Amino acid sequence: MDYELRREFLRTGNTSAVQRLDAFHAAETDRYRPLSTPDIRLAAQLWASARNKGNVTAPPEALDADVLIAAQSLRLQPEQFGLSSVIIATENVNHLSVLAVSAHWSSISV
Repeated sequence: MDYELRREFLRTGNTSAVQRLDAFHAAETDRYRPLSTPDIRLAAQLWASARNKGNVTAPPEALDADVLIAAQSLRLQPEQFGLSSVIIATENVNHLSVLAVSAHWSSISV
């Protein structure tokens, strides 16, 4: 997610990484999907449901990017992209798998 990468690059002063991230997004304009109101509302529902089931993915006061990513993935319509399903590629399978279909990025082949 752009937010998680960008915030760390900015924190560490890694301006070349920020420029590469910007170039990555500029190369294909549909690589970045902005958050919508329905995404945020679904994320709030996912967060509350996960918490009520004892699945804590971040501290209560944190901006929990995992639920935002999960909500977006659940709202995507894969057939619009010629796909049959959506899988979140991540290193954080433990947190994301309680919210949406996810797999370690290294295990996904295209």
